[in-house]
Amino acid sequence: MGTKETSITQLRENLAKYLDETRQGPVRIMKHSETAAYLVSASEFEELVEKMEDLMDIIEGTRTLEEIQKNPNLTVDAEKAFKELGL
Repeated sequence: MGTKETSITQLRENLAKYLDETRQGPVRIMKHSETAAYLVSASEFEELVEKMEDLMDIIEGTRTLEEIQKNPNLTVDAEKAFKELGL
């Protein structure tokens, strides 16, 4: 799945076409020979956001584990922890 490319002018003239093309992958939007933006499908954007949230949770969990390993006597309020986890 290669990234398609178009100019802002072409995007304005053929928006529906490029929206359809996002089904095959992102479309790079060029302005003066430089990448100005990427157009992605709604499902791809939502998937990226979900993956980013998962990675942020992993990073936070890793930091917490490191903190616990440095200070094994550290205690955590269970209610606060569950609230932060949305449980």
